[in-house]
Formats: sequence, C-alpha cells, structure tokens
Amino acid sequence: MNFDQEIIVEFSFNYDKNPFYPSKSEMLKKIYEQTKIDGPSIQSTVYMEKFITLPYISNGTVEGIFIIGPYLDIDTKKESIMRKISSNRQNSEIENYLKSLVRLDGTKDFYILMQLYYMIHNEQIELHDIIHNKNHIKIEELQAPDLAISKGRREFSLHHTQLYERKFLQAVQKGDAQTAIKEFRSTPESGKIGVLSKGNLLRGRKNLGIVIIALMTREVMKNGVHNEVAYTLSDLHIQNLEELDSQEKVDHALETAIIDFTSQVAKKTRIQYSTIINQCVSYVFKNLYDDLTLGKLAEIVNVHPNYLSALFKKETGINLKDYIQEAKVEESKLLITSSDYSLLEISTLLNFHDQSYFTRVFKKHTGLTPKKFRNAYSIL
Repeated sequence: MNFDQEIIVEFSFNYDKNPFYPSKSEMLKKIYEQTKIDGPSIQSTVYMEKFITLPYISNGTVEGIFIIGPYLDIDTKKESIMRKISSNRQNSEIENYLKSLVRLDGTKDFYILMQLYYMIHNEQIELHDIIHNKNHIKIEELQAPDLAISKGRREFSLHHTQLYERKFLQAVQKGDAQTAIKEFRSTPESGKIGVLSKGNLLRGRKNLGIVIIALMTREVMKNGVHNEVAYTLSDLHIQNLEELDSQEKVDHALETAIIDFTSQVAKKTRIQYSTIINQCVSYVFKNLYDDLTLGKLAEIVNVHPNYLSALFKKETGINLKDYIQEAKVEESKLLITSSDYSLLEISTLLNFHDQSYFTRVFKKHTGLTPKKFRNAYSIL
C-alpha cells in the first residue's frame, strides 16, 4: 500500500471477506492509519485480528507500507471474539470469516516480521526492537489472563523441555522457593537455555526472565493469590529487570522474584478455606469475562444460593457479590491502563450490564471513574 493508501501489489489466501469492513481497501486503510511510521510493529483490532506492518522508507520519506494479515493467535477462541460483537450482528458470515483466518503459534509473527525486515532492508533486527516499538503489546501479553500467559507458556516451552517447566512451576505452585530456585538454576535436559534474542545475550536473558515472571504470575493467581498482588509483583520485577546491565544481575533478580512469588503462595496456603469456597474462588478467577452470579456459582458448587452466600461471607469476610465486582474491577484496571479498548468495550467484555453500571462499580472500588483512572495511570 502506497502513501496515498492505494493497494499496489497483493497476494491473498482464500479467506472470506472481512465482515467488519465494507471492503478490503477500507480494512487496509484503517490498519495504515494506526501504523507507527517509525518502525515495524504488530497491530491488533478490537476483534483480535492481527496484522504485521512494516513502513517502507526511502530517503527518509515514508513511501508506503507492507501489510501481512489478518491472522489470529492460535489461542484465540471464537467465543471470545463473538462476545465483542452485538448479538444482532452475529451470523454465519462472521463465523466463516473467523474459520478462514490463519492462526500463528508463539512468537512466529514476530519472526515473520524480522524476516520481512531483512528482505526489504538487508539488515537484521531483534525481537526486542519490535516489542519496544509496540510497547503496549508486550505489557498486554504479560497481563491478559486468558490469552497472553498461555502464549508465554508456549514460548517458555520452546526453549525448555516440558519436564523442566513442569518441575519449576510445580515448585512455584507449592510455594517451595528452594526447589523452584534449584530448578531455575539447573540446565534443562534439552541443553542450552534459549535466549529469545540472537546476538544480544543480555536482552535475551531479560526476555526469558519476563516470560518466567509471566508464568509465575499466572501460577500464583491460580493458587488464590490476589490479582492485584500478583500483577504488582510482576510489574515491579519486570521494571527491575529492565534496569540491569549484566546476565548475572538478571539471574539474581529472577531468584529474588521466585522467592517473592512463592512466599505469596505459601502465605495463601496458610489460609484454609472449605472445598466449596475454594471451588467458588477458582471458578471466578477462571471465568472473569463471564456473567457471574450467585445463582450460577451455587449451581457450579452444587449448594443452595443462600447457603453459599452465608458461607462465603463467613470464611472470607466479604460478600460474594463484592468479591466478584472487585475481581472484575482489578481486571478492568489492567485493560484500561494497558490496552486500546474503549471503556464501553471493556465494560462489555467483562459482562457489566451497561457502561454506567460499570462506572459506578469501578468508582466504588477505586474512588475514580474509569476515564479518570485511564488519564492518571495509562501506560500507552
């Protein structure tokens, strides 16, 4: 596509027409408008479609842009996309379109972009160059609970054997810092640890550390550590990693992170809830984007709603309704500060009845409206 947003050359797979745009040209123009003109990037739409974009610069002037897409991450579920679409628009055309899209695993799209860059410029770029250029993508991948951490798990597996990963995460899950550090220090059976960045060992070690922290974040939340606590730990340790100037310091910082995460699990396991309440808390965590009600949760754990309500209050000290609201608000804070979703889209994603209700609940738990919170804390 040239500077005048005209398609010059194209090669298309046999995928169905995109139903979200009136034409292919309009779709690509929208991607063009959102593209950062100073370098390569990965673009995402509100419907989770992704595009690889690379501006073509000649003599310091942007002459056009290379666009590859749309495609989906391999973990993206059709149901997650359909929830973003109003019910009166959901139809077979959209479903057929989604089925037709290519799905890419792990960081394959980043490596495709790196290869494209080399073909055009005859120069190599590193993985972190792309992440730096589209910084909020990196943060979303670390924080999104349903999609990105599982993607990080795959990236971890690409560079470690599954046995090594399982031993390490089992230790984290148990709150066993000593074993987790032992596994971290050990060499995986497959040989050398992957660095995730050829040619820059320090950057690669940091990238690996970021993935490990992401996996620990998910693991401790699965074991009942509060979202805000886990994400705060994640943010602090990642920020600390980025400031370090040697692999040895990075490894030491990661061991400190392991101790912090496992201590949170150990602390949490000392708080004994009944099986019913543990099941309830686990279901809320795993299904934050669903419409969670007392009746639905009571059905899940097979007890009367009144009994569940009283038991939850007795054991946790908080009403179940308030607990659900608090969990959804914590998740919305992450989306507000580290994604491009509108406030309406966020309220819809998290199954609030309407935006005004979402605003009231958010202000109740944070003291700020979602808009003021975004203005104050957005990292984009």
